[in-house]
Amino acid sequence: MKILQLVAANPGLRGLLVAPTAPLLHATTLAEFREWCPAELIVGENKQKRYIDFANRHRMYYWSADGKSRLVGFNAAWGLLDEIQECQRSVFEKMLARVRHPSAGLRQL
Repeated sequence: MKILQLVAANPGLRGLLVAPTAPLLHATTLAEFREWCPAELIVGENKQKRYIDFANRHRMYYWSADGKSRLVGFNAAWGLLDEIQECQRSVFEKMLARVRHPSAGLRQL
């Protein structure tokens, strides 16, 4: 539910959901998100580019930590790192540096 609070607080901006590995991201993290997120809030998804668009124009990217080069240069309003104990410290540090969007209404990692 924290994701929905961050999406609502940051219309038109971008958020970032990261899991340690691609299999964990798809089998657990995204599967659970889809179970509890109201379908009417989601207006689109691009599975190839790995993002979900919400009705308030917010875009949530979802990536695995094993592809951390994607984190370079990304400005996010918020970040959520699932199963943080399974990730290297460098992944946390890179995400911490990415949560920096100047227009964010609620900036959190």
